Amino acid sequence: MIVYIEMVLLENMLIDGLILYLVLKSLALNHKWLKLIFSSFVGAVFSVFSVYLSFGVFNIFIKIAMAVFMCFLIELNFKKIFLKTLLFMLFTFLFGGAIIAIFSFLGIKGVGGMSYSYNSNIPVGGILATSVILFLFLTNVLKKFYIKKNIQKFLYNITIKLNNKVANLKGFLDTGNTLTNKQGKPVLMICEEKLKNWFSDDDRINFLLKKYSKLNNPQTIKVNSISGFKNILVFDAEKCFFNNKNIDVCVGVSEDRFFKNKGFDVILSPKIMEV
Repeated sequence: MIVYIEMVLLENMLIDGLILYLVLKSLALNHKWLKLIFSSFVGAVFSVFSVYLSFGVFNIFIKIAMAVFMCFLIELNFKKIFLKTLLFMLFTFLFGGAIIAIFSFLGIKGVGGMSYSYNSNIPVGGILATSVILFLFLTNVLKKFYIKKNIQKFLYNITIKLNNKVANLKGFLDTGNTLTNKQGKPVLMICEEKLKNWFSDDDRINFLLKKYSKLNNPQTIKVNSISGFKNILVFDAEKCFFNNKNIDVCVGVSEDRFFKNKGFDVILSPKIMEV
């Protein structure tokens, strides 16, 4: 099988680019595409020509030095250089391990250690395709991690009493939640499913049938959602404790499951911070 050096160079450059991008994303750093591309090119050139060069016992030190240099080039400074290099090497081993594991599972030979070997057994673009799949998976993991991390800053403990029952919940402070009932009380939004903390299944069915005998001051208000304007049920909380204060609020019930797997139960109103 004839392998053109430019193909190997391009493939290594793309893989190095994916790894460097993951390094920056992991540290929540901004990137400049030209610097990222240039650093990837430098790494690819080194990878290609290192196949023909032997550094002996210094091989590992040369590779670490190249990793440091590439991490320097993506921002042209030494800020967090240790973390960048550590993550670069970690992702490199992870990519190499994934490639070896997948190719071994498929019965494809020709990839050994951390060196990318090209022979007739390896499909053209196979290494790159495997790297792209792993890259997409890791970027999705990082995205979810930082979303969860950012949400943590706005999470508060809140206690709500309804139907003579108390539930301790986790609330997310949403500055965009300016909803109030007709009397001007701030609305705390919960998913309909969370009503089970206070009400039986029969009670919840009655609410759907607009039988509100167990609710205090029930009313409907119009809200603008992704699917357009709609009416939602709101009612007064018997008691609500936030920051060790009893605040006068009402509860709004949403059919949308936008709370699911977000790490909170209630969407808080910024107005409760003013109490």
